[in-house]
Amino acid sequence: MKKIKIILSLLLVLAMTVTGCAKKIPTQTDNGSTTTTTKSDSSNNQDGQNDANATIPEEGAELVLWTDKAAYGEAIAEGFMKKYPSVKVISEEVGFSDAYKKMELDGPAGLGADVYMISHSRLNRAIGSGLVIPIIGDVAERIKGSLTESAIGSATYDGELYGAPVSTEAVAVFYNKDLVGDKPVESFEELFEFAKGFNNPSQNKFAFMMSVANSYNCYGLLSAYGYRLFGPEGNDQEAHGFDSVEFEKGLEFIASLKEILPVASADLTDDFITEQFKQGKTAYILGGPWNVADYRAAGLNIGVITLPTVDGNVPTPFAGLKVAHVSAYTDFPNASMLLTEYMVSVEGANILYDINGKGTTLADISSVPGLVKDPYLSVFAEQFKTAFPVPNLQRMDYYYSVGEKTLALVFDGQLSPKEAAKVALEEWNSLVASE
Repeated sequence: MKKIKIILSLLLVLAMTVTGCAKKIPTQTDNGSTTTTTKSDSSNNQDGQNDANATIPEEGAELVLWTDKAAYGEAIAEGFMKKYPSVKVISEEVGFSDAYKKMELDGPAGLGADVYMISHSRLNRAIGSGLVIPIIGDVAERIKGSLTESAIGSATYDGELYGAPVSTEAVAVFYNKDLVGDKPVESFEELFEFAKGFNNPSQNKFAFMMSVANSYNCYGLLSAYGYRLFGPEGNDQEAHGFDSVEFEKGLEFIASLKEILPVASADLTDDFITEQFKQGKTAYILGGPWNVADYRAAGLNIGVITLPTVDGNVPTPFAGLKVAHVSAYTDFPNASMLLTEYMVSVEGANILYDINGKGTTLADISSVPGLVKDPYLSVFAEQFKTAFPVPNLQRMDYYYSVGEKTLALVFDGQLSPKEAAKVALEEWNSLVASE
């Protein structure tokens, strides 16, 4: 990939937006400058229609794609090149966390990817660092029309779509069918009743276990009475909500879990909980799609349910998304945008499930037969519908640190929910003042 400066890509996007992004296609001149022209090529149009305003790949486009698994990236590259035979795509395996760090270093040097995947929670930072450019024009419109609203929101900043959300993650509840039977609970009230006959603390047998001080996993339960971090849309970093009635009631429910889980919060580590579940000592645990393969390999007879209701309320867990971004350093923005679109297309979603075993962000998952029939991942896909994408704001780190301490204090009975909410507010204000 040729070296070009970030300002060139950003000016390119601005020019396309001002002059009519759906009509203007950027191309490279012999001297390396960027011009904008209108083209028509029905053979490369994504929806197969003869559209003079359609985005088409630049002549001679060669892309580098970074994904977390080589086989997945190779399958995406192969499928995309069949659809756009004039484009060459080289796939490389780079993890989500590594991709962001590598782009910071390799992007300016002309060595990074044209399209790469990172967690949606890094979007704000990626924009601030000038690592990504918006997806615009007809490509953006098609992506917006096919994915869930919450997925689109997770990749949108200041009204611009900055990536294609490819896969989703949200916690749900695993249960051991040999301990529970074929009819799992639907509410936490039912779970509390089940615990009365199941729990045996002397043998470390508990109906339900979770890492109660994990402020990511616990968000769904904190939200049960309407608490929303950073406001209803998750975009107001002043709206921490620690002084709200909804937050305090969420803490009251966390405190009540001590009744069925009389274990110190510090002892409720992920490793301990997982081992308890594998040994058949725990009937229900909180977990994510990343746990499925491990539990099946352990020979467990498992099932998955969405989070049980709390006092009739539907919990709203955090959702994590992995998003495909167009590099601000790419020489081929059109081809790169089309590649991100292919990754979230029906064909791309089937590749994602078949090879990566992950759920799509498509609003209609019926086009992914394997996912629909999957007894585990289909539930996580259902859970995502009521999930709340982790806000991509810089103060999320404040929430994690304040939340972890607050949850532990409440669960361990060191502070009442009201007292803990007050401490959370004080700690938050202290962190903000230090900025």
